[in-house]
Amino acid sequence: MVLKSQNKNNMKNTNNYLARVNSKFEYFILNLKTLFIFITTYIKSLFLNLKNSKFIYVTAVDFDYFEPCLRLIDNLNKYDGNSKIVIYDIGLSEKQNMQIREKPNVEFHKFIFNDYPKFMSAKELPDNKLGNYSWKAPIVYEVIQNYDENIIWLDTACLINKKIKLIKLLTIVNGCFFVKATGNINQWTHPKTLDLMDADHLKKYSCVMSGVIGI
Repeated sequence: MVLKSQNKNNMKNTNNYLARVNSKFEYFILNLKTLFIFITTYIKSLFLNLKNSKFIYVTAVDFDYFEPCLRLIDNLNKYDGNSKIVIYDIGLSEKQNMQIREKPNVEFHKFIFNDYPKFMSAKELPDNKLGNYSWKAPIVYEVIQNYDENIIWLDTACLINKKIKLIKLLTIVNGCFFVKATGNINQWTHPKTLDLMDADHLKKYSCVMSGVIGI
């Protein structure tokens, strides 16, 4: 009788254990389903936001980068023909100016160098590049002020493909998109800029490329 009682207790304990295991497993599956629903809903909402979000492309061009700019405009119209392309003239001839204006989806602006410090239009810097690209930041700022849309800045030498959707998505999710560059801030920043911005403590950090920016 004692043995039968022990067997019954063992069976009861086993059944209770299995019931607890099944309960935990069902709870795990329920949580897994809930997580899956949450993730899929979140992803769907992101792509819905992407579909409903407007983007404009922005670049600036002078005489030397006229041909790459034409290629970029054609490239953007090929892969994203519904988006506006804002072009800033920073030193084109009148003939080049007219050719770009005739391209589809282009909105053309003349960058007014006289509104900014003289170094922006100078070419006597070590690499002889116009203003050492200092005009890029005020152009982006002007576009932010004048357009109520998301922005992707592209240097004229850039070309895109279908992966541009990923850049747009990351811009929407994070509020911005940058690509890490080689070197650090100290290597690519004028010492006086670091002093003026009290940013000496940042000079060992990595810097980002300014050729492709999402905002």
